[in-house]
Amino acid sequence: MNMKLRLGFSILVLLTGITTRGWAQLDSAQQALELIALAKDTEKFNPNGALTQLREMYAQAVNFDPNNIEANFEAGLLYLRTDNRDKAVPYLERVKTINPAHKTDLFFDLGRAHQYAGNFEQAIEYYENFIQQLVESPVNLSSSTSAGKVEQHINECRSGIELYANPIDYDIQNVGNSINSEWPDYAPALDRRESLMVFTSRRQSGNINQNVYSDLFFYEEIFFSDRNGSSWDYPSNIGEIVNTRYHDSNLALSSSGDTLFLYSDDNNGDIYFSERQPDGGWSQPLPVPGINSSYKENSVSISPDGNILFFSSDRPGHEGSSPNMDIYYAKKLSSGNWGRPRTLGPAVNTSENEEGPFIDYDGVTLYFSSSGWNTMGEHDIFKTYFDSAAGDWTQPVNMGYPLNSPDDDIYFVTTPDGKRGYYASVREEGYGYLDIYEVKIPDYIQEMRDVDPLTHDYHNFSSQEQPDDLNGDRIQEVELAGNPVLNPEDTTPENGDDPNGTGENGNGQPDNAATAGLQPIIVSMKIVDEGTQEPLPAEPVLTLFEPAGNGALPYSNPQPGIFMWEISPDMPDAGQYQLAITSDGYRPSQFRFGLESFTTQVQEVKRLISLRPDAGEPVATNTTPEGDNGNTPEGSNPNARNGNTNGNTSEANSNLRGIVVTYRVRDASTGRPLDADVKLSTTGQSQPIPFEKIGEGEYQWSIDPAVGDGELFLNVVAKDFTLESRRLNLPDFTSQVQRVNRYIDLSPIRIGESNVLQYIFFEFNKATFTQESFFQLDAMKEYMQSNNVSIVLAGHTDNIGTTTFNKSLSEQRAKAVQDYLVKNGINPTRLSFIGFGETKPLVSNDDEEEGREINRRVEFTVVESTARNN
Repeated sequence: MNMKLRLGFSILVLLTGITTRGWAQLDSAQQALELIALAKDTEKFNPNGALTQLREMYAQAVNFDPNNIEANFEAGLLYLRTDNRDKAVPYLERVKTINPAHKTDLFFDLGRAHQYAGNFEQAIEYYENFIQQLVESPVNLSSSTSAGKVEQHINECRSGIELYANPIDYDIQNVGNSINSEWPDYAPALDRRESLMVFTSRRQSGNINQNVYSDLFFYEEIFFSDRNGSSWDYPSNIGEIVNTRYHDSNLALSSSGDTLFLYSDDNNGDIYFSERQPDGGWSQPLPVPGINSSYKENSVSISPDGNILFFSSDRPGHEGSSPNMDIYYAKKLSSGNWGRPRTLGPAVNTSENEEGPFIDYDGVTLYFSSSGWNTMGEHDIFKTYFDSAAGDWTQPVNMGYPLNSPDDDIYFVTTPDGKRGYYASVREEGYGYLDIYEVKIPDYIQEMRDVDPLTHDYHNFSSQEQPDDLNGDRIQEVELAGNPVLNPEDTTPENGDDPNGTGENGNGQPDNAATAGLQPIIVSMKIVDEGTQEPLPAEPVLTLFEPAGNGALPYSNPQPGIFMWEISPDMPDAGQYQLAITSDGYRPSQFRFGLESFTTQVQEVKRLISLRPDAGEPVATNTTPEGDNGNTPEGSNPNARNGNTNGNTSEANSNLRGIVVTYRVRDASTGRPLDADVKLSTTGQSQPIPFEKIGEGEYQWSIDPAVGDGELFLNVVAKDFTLESRRLNLPDFTSQVQRVNRYIDLSPIRIGESNVLQYIFFEFNKATFTQESFFQLDAMKEYMQSNNVSIVLAGHTDNIGTTTFNKSLSEQRAKAVQDYLVKNGINPTRLSFIGFGETKPLVSNDDEEEGREINRRVEFTVVESTARNN
C-alpha cells in the first residue's frame, strides 16, 4: 500500500476505530460500502482537502466491488480533481455501462476524462451528447458545465487532434530523483550558466517546518540544487529567512542568479524579491515596489538586462468580463524604481488565464502559459515575439505536442543558447504528481528565435490600468465618446529624438514649425468625496514637472468638482505634469502623470479623483522615504525584529523614527471595505496599541520604537465573518519613518468550517495557557459576542505521553477554552468540546519544542449560525 493510501486509511482508523478482525468478517461488497461510508465521513471532516486520500478510498472500494456505481463515480470525479486525470476514464465508463442516467452531467465528465487521456474524438462525442441533453432537458448547471464552456472544451479537443497529428521532436527527460520526489515539484528557475536551479516542492524531506495543509500535503517550500557535471546535486532547503511556516514558492531567478523572485499570500498574492548574500545565503524577502496591488500577482520574469519586468495579475483592466490572470510589464526608470505596470493587451491576453511569463535571453521572445488560446485543455505553453516594426506582439504559437498535454503545462524557462528548456508536468513516468523535466529543443525550432538585441520600445504598449496617486487615493479613468483616452506615461519621460528633453528648438523657445497643425490636449479632473462620490470644491494646482515649468497652469471650473486644463502644443511633447489638490476637511492629494504626443486631433483625458476625509494623519506624508510606495524600503532589515538589533536602549531609540502600519479590512467575497473590531498588540503587553480609523474598513497605527522587538499580533472581528488573526513582523526601526500597508480579507461564516486558534498555546503536559494566548482568547470572546453562533471546540496535543493521557489532556484543553469563554459571559449552551489527543498534528512531533507547542492547540468549528451568509 503506497504512502497516500496509508495516509487515507489512517484517517479512517482515527475516525472510526475499526478493528482488523471486524473488517475481515465483512464480505467484499460490505467492505466497499464501509469504505464509502467512511470516505463520506472523512469528507465531512475535511471537505476541502484530502482529495487524493478520498480518491484512493473510493478506488479501493471499486476493487472490493467493481459494480458499485457510487464508488466508481466518486473515484472518477476525484481523479478529475487531482493528478493523473486520464485515469478517471475506466471508472466513469463503468458508471455509464451500469446506468447512463446516474448523474445529469455524466457525459460531460466522460468528455473531460477522455480529453485528459488524449482521446479527443471520443471526448467530442461525449460533449456533443451532453449539449444535446441540455437542449432536450435544460437543467441548472454551474459555469463549468454551461453550453459555452462545453463548446470551449470541444475546440480544445479539435486543437488537440491537430497538435497530436503534428508532433514536434522534443526530447523530454525527467531531471531525475535527485530533484523530483513523490510529492509535487515544480516552478524551476535557473541562472544564466545553468549551474543553479531553484524550485518549489511540497515534499516532507528537508522541509523546515513540516506543516501539513488541508489537502494533507506539506506546505510549499523553496529548494535549490547545484549542477554537478551532467546531473544535479540533492536539493537543499533555501533556508528560514526565505521559507516560512506557510506556503512559499519561487517565481523566477535573475540571469545572474543573484535575485530571487518569490510569491507571498499577502494582499491576495504579492511578488517579493530576495538578494543573494556574499556568504551564499539570501536576504529577507521584500515586496517588489510599485508592482503589487490589492489583487493577485503570482508569476514574474525579468529581462536579461534587468530593465523590464513581466508578471501576471488579475487586477482590473484584464481582457474579458470576469476576473482572470493577464500578463503585464513594467519598465525600470532612471531612478531605479519600476514604472507603472501596463497590460500586454489582446495580442497576448485573452478572456481566460495567461500566467507564467518567461522572457527569453534574446529579449524579444516571450513564453507563457494560457488556457485561452488554442490549448488542448487546461494551460498550454505558448510563445510570441515582439515585432518592433509593427509595435506589437505576434500571434502566440502553441509549443506543440508532446511538450504540451491536455493537462496543466506551465512555468517554462529556457537556457541562453535556446537548446534546452525546463518546466513542470504531470506524466505517467514521473515520480509523483508534478515533476520537473528537461526539454531538448530541435534545431529547426531554435532557428525561429529572434537573436537581435532588445531594441523595441515597450513605451508604446496600450494600458488600461491607472496608478494610485502618491498618497494612495484612487484615480479612475473615465471612458470618453469620440476622443481617445490617452495612456499616462511612466514617471520618467521618454524624450525620443529631442536631445535636451525640452521640446524646444535649441534656443529655449518652442519650435513653432514642429507644432503647426497640432491640437491641444484637454485634461479634465473630477474631484469627489471617496465615500459619497459627491463633487468637492477644491484648489488644484497643475504644474509642468519634467522639464520644469514656470508655475501653475490656468484652469476652468465649469461645474462643481470639475476642473479643466487646456495643454497647448507649445508645451513640451510627452511632458510630465504634477497635480496637487487641497480641499477643506480632506487629505491633500498629489500625483504625477504624463501625456503622449500631440496630434492633429483634440485629445481629452478624464480622471475621477476620490479624496478621503481628513481624520488626522499621525505622521506627515513627506516623512516616507522617496520611492517607498507603501512597502518596506530597501535597506531595512526585517531580521532585526527577531532579536538581531542592539537598539533597545532609550539612547538608541532617540534617533529612531516610528513605523506607520495601515490595515484595510475587506469582505473576501465582494472586495468591499468592511468595518471591524481590530486590536494590535505586542508580546508581553496586555493592552492593545491605540489606532485611528482613517476610512471605511481602514485602520492605522503609529508604532513607536519604544515598543521594542516583540512580535505584533492582530485580531480582527466582524459580525457575520470569521475571526482572523495575524502575526506581523515589522522591519527594523530606522532614522526615517516607514510605512507598512496590508489588506485583510474576511470570509463569511460557514457552517462546518474549522478554524485553528493559532495563537492559543499550552504549557507542556498541561491545560494551562501560555501568556501570549490571552490576546486571542479575548478575541474569541468578542467573536462569540458579535456573532450568534454555536461552536465545537476541538483540543489537540503533541505525541509525548500515552494515547489515553493525550486524549484526556486534549479534552481538558478544549474545556479550558470553553471555561474561559463562559467565565467571560458566553452562554455555555452555545459551546461544546471534544478531544482528539495526538491524532491530528499540524507539524512534525519531533524533538523540537516549537513543533510540539504548535500541535498543542484548539480549533473551533461553527455548527449553528444565524449569519446572513447561511
